[in-house]
Amino acid sequence: MKNYLAEVSKAMKRLLGSHQLFIQSENLNLEANKEILWQIFFNLIENSIIHGFENINEGTIHINIVADEDELIINYQDSGCGI
Repeated sequence: MKNYLAEVSKAMKRLLGSHQLFIQSENLNLEANKEILWQIFFNLIENSIIHGFENINEGTIHINIVADEDELIINYQDSGCGI
């Protein structure tokens, strides 16, 4: 999972511009469809940039991923305006 998230972070650099993306994750082994995960992360990040950072020059996005016995928990936060 860490390698995959590093790929996501690298691919988002151009879209992020002056905004920053921080991803923290345990080294998880996860069986999942990479394209679906990619779409989820891309949509969240794009939404933050377009709507949350509309009048902000340098916003930050934090993604924290942890797992317990039964579930994967993805905590997504940005410093933009909105909910």
